[in-house]
Amino acid sequence: MAWPKYLIPIAFVLAAIPAHARTYCCTDENHHRICGDIVPAQCQSRAYNEFNSQGVLSRQYEAPLTHEQRVQRDIELARKAAEEHRAAEAARRDRALIASYSSVADLDAKRSRAMAGANAALKLAQERVEGSIARKQKLEHDAERFRNKALSENLKGSIRDNESELAARQATLVERQKELVDTQTRYDEDRQRYLQLTNTAPAALPATPLH
Repeated sequence: MAWPKYLIPIAFVLAAIPAHARTYCCTDENHHRICGDIVPAQCQSRAYNEFNSQGVLSRQYEAPLTHEQRVQRDIELARKAAEEHRAAEAARRDRALIASYSSVADLDAKRSRAMAGANAALKLAQERVEGSIARKQKLEHDAERFRNKALSENLKGSIRDNESELAARQATLVERQKELVDTQTRYDEDRQRYLQLTNTAPAALPATPLH
């Protein structure tokens, strides 16, 4: 079969190009098309295309990011990673919540026990603070006897010990107060979420006094 005359030059060109040859092209700042069998220097900072030996587009490459674009990309990636982590944690907590309780009544019973324990710990902390305060008042009374003379070393030591003890017990009292509030908040939130996950109608929450 004879080749039409207008196809002969194209046929020879294609035959001369290796089957694995690639051509890389981009457009420069003057809108001129630049191509080469390796990526031209002018294309290395721009978006460019890769063509196979038949001239068919096989791949597109984006322009390298600027410093500002890289910073913005990293911020966005970090934001998405944080969102995915929060979503995964929320899903994990939901699974744990469903696995932990057989019913709302089961959750309420555990809440009551936890609140009772937190209240008992708070009451004990309050009693210990009151004991240290009573001890302080007694020591102050004893110190009155030394109004016109130096305190004995034993009394000085007792006063110092009492001050340290009272400060520590007051700090513990604050912690127990916070633990009580945190316990109630946690169980209230778990209860609300459990109702949502199980499509259970809300029921009256057992009253638990905060001491």
